[in-house]
Amino acid sequence: MKTIRILLIGVLLLGMNAYGQKIYIRGGLGVAVSTAAYYTGDYNHSGSNDIITAKKQGIGTGLPFVLAVGYKLNKHFGFELGIDYFYGFKMKTKSTSDYYTYETKYSGQMLSIVPAFVISLPLDKILPYARLGLKLGVLNSLVMSDHNVNSYPQKATTSITIDSKSKLYGGIAFGVQSAVGADFVLSDLISLFAEIQVDGISYSPSHGKFTEYTENGVDKLSSMTEKEKRWDYLKEVDGNKTIPDSEPDENVKQNYPFGNVGLVIGVKVNL
Repeated sequence: MKTIRILLIGVLLLGMNAYGQKIYIRGGLGVAVSTAAYYTGDYNHSGSNDIITAKKQGIGTGLPFVLAVGYKLNKHFGFELGIDYFYGFKMKTKSTSDYYTYETKYSGQMLSIVPAFVISLPLDKILPYARLGLKLGVLNSLVMSDHNVNSYPQKATTSITIDSKSKLYGGIAFGVQSAVGADFVLSDLISLFAEIQVDGISYSPSHGKFTEYTENGVDKLSSMTEKEKRWDYLKEVDGNKTIPDSEPDENVKQNYPFGNVGLVIGVKVNL
C-alpha cells in the first residue's frame, strides 16, 4: 500500500512538472538600429561660406528591454504576451551662422504590449524559434531640447539665448514585431536565448508641451499662456481659426518612425 502511494505521488509530481513547463517567463535586453533612418543636416553659414553636412539618423536606434510570459500549446506552438520598453538614443542637429546658433537634441521612448504567436523546433540543447506578433505602443513620447542663441547685426551687443525642453505625447501606436532566435538549454528550469528582433511601427503624437523655457537664464514658462506652452496635433488645421490664449495651439499631425532591427539576449525560466 505504501509503495502504491509513493508511485501515485510520483506520477502526480511528474504531471505537475509537465504542466508547469508549459508556462515560461523570459526577460532580456539588447541594442537596435533604426530601419527608417532619414537624413538631417548640420548647417554652417559664415560669411560667404554655406556648408551643409548630411547626417543619417533614426528615432528607432536605441536599447530595447523585453519581458514576456509564454504558454506552450505543445512542443511546436505557443503564445506570448510581452511588455517591451524602448529607450532611444539622442540625436542632434545644429545650425550656425554669424548671427545665430540653433541646436536641437531629441529622442523617443515607447512602452508597448506585444501579443505574439511562437513556432519552435525542439532539438537537443538548442531550440530554434520564430515569433510574430502585434505591437501596441501605449505610452509613447518624444523629448526635445533646444538651445538657440540669436545676435542681431544692427545691435552687435544684443543677443538672446533661449533654452527649452518639450515633450510630444499621447496617442497609441500600432505595428508588428517579428523575431527569429534560439533557446540554449542550461537545465529543465533555465535557458538562455538570443534573437534578431524586427519592429515595424511608427508613432503620431496627439499633444505637445514645453516642460522648460528660459530666456537669458530667466524662467518664462510660468508666465506663458496656455496657447504658447501647449499644442494639439490634428489631422486638419484651420489657419483662419482664432485660438484663445487659454486653449492649446493647433498643429498638423506628424508621424515619427520607430522601426528598427536589433539583437536581444536574455534568460528564460520554465515554471
